Amino acid sequence: MGNVNRDLVGKLGLLEQSATLPDGLELGQKLEYVDGRMFRLAKNGAVALDPGKLVIQEDPEANHTALVTTDVAIGATQVEVTLGGTAITANQYQDGFLVVRTAGIAYKIKSHPAQATTTGKVKLTLYEPLKVALASAECDLVLHELSGVILSKADQLDIPAGVPLITVTIGYYFWIQRRSAAAIWMDEIIARGAGVTIGSSVPGAVELLDAAGEPLIGHMIEAGVDTKYNLVDMCLS
Repeated sequence: MGNVNRDLVGKLGLLEQSATLPDGLELGQKLEYVDGRMFRLAKNGAVALDPGKLVIQEDPEANHTALVTTDVAIGATQVEVTLGGTAITANQYQDGFLVVRTAGIAYKIKSHPAQATTTGKVKLTLYEPLKVALASAECDLVLHELSGVILSKADQLDIPAGVPLITVTIGYYFWIQRRSAAAIWMDEIIARGAGVTIGSSVPGAVELLDAAGEPLIGHMIEAGVDTKYNLVDMCLS
């Protein structure tokens, strides 16, 4: 069972978790094995996760979209935005993006303080300097796709994030599986070879993909048995 990225598991083992971002790793970083399995570094959200249960991306916060910036010059690495009705915790959007709606540019966020006032201002520090000046520009705050992941909610409009191999503590970093063979909780009987999607009635489960628009998570390697864990060939990127 060879590991393509041996140095990564030296920083955080495949079956380990960490309360802080391990030195030398980045959120979303890829870990691959020669058998085809692929994992990415994720951060758990507000509820503990179980192995083999499907996890999804967190929903966007509506009050953190269409925000207005202060005037900022080209080359600046800090941008101040006014919140739209929901407070923000310290580094909630770390490694996420400031999306400038009026310029077609997304800037990766390095850090920011908390702002308890729901309509207060928060100053974002960016990894790269601004490419264009901002003058009361309209912007969105967008979480990194693997920051604050949560157990699937039986909503087939959500975006699948993957499957953990271990029990994951609230707010901890861990490797989430996204490709190749993984044991996942079943919501129904599913034929071998069939495509699977987010379960529509059982959180954390998968069911038969049988309608347009449902996200493809993978295909059954073996026949799926209702309320059991069975092997799925995952195909998330």
